[in-house]
Order: sequence, then structure tokens, then C-alpha cells
Amino acid sequence: MTGSSPVHGVYLSPMLDLEGLYGNAITSAGQDVVLRRPEQVSDPDRVRFAVCWLPTAESFKTYPNLELAMSIGAGVNDLLDNPGLGPEIAIARVRDPH
Repeated sequence: MTGSSPVHGVYLSPMLDLEGLYGNAITSAGQDVVLRRPEQVSDPDRVRFAVCWLPTAESFKTYPNLELAMSIGAGVNDLLDNPGLGPEIAIARVRDPH
């Protein structure tokens, strides 16, 4: 993706430090993805995806252009059942070999 704008994402978890768990792997992979904690996001309109662990329904309200929510858990039921996510948001599971 050289020469294109990075894709912006946000960590959403009220109980886990997702940046601590995944931040080094993501930043070492390159500049194509910018992933921040909610308090670090300066332009919520740019956020296209979220890495999640048990987010609240209110967690998603700030990001009007969200396209993808990814669960770090073994399943995605917490996202499928989350009233804050509309049907237009794709849901996926992060597979971590560790």
C-alpha cells in the first residue's frame, strides 16, 4: 500500500489492554495500519475497524464510518449480540497463534 493513506482502527475493550497485547505486532508490521486507543483517536470519522474484547454498545457510537469489528475471543457472539453494532458492520475473529 505504498503511497496510499493508512487504514485507521481503534482498540475497544473496557477491561483488557489490547494495545499492550497487539500493539507491537501491528506497529512492527508497517505503516499501512494506524490503531489507537479511543482517547488517542483525533478524528473518529477516519476509523474503519475496531479490535474488540467485550465492548459496550456505547463503544461504537463515536465511529460513524466503522466497517469491521474484530473479536479477539474464541467466538464472535459478544459482537453479534451487541446492540451498538448495526447489520452493515462486518464481524470477524482475530486468530492469534499465541
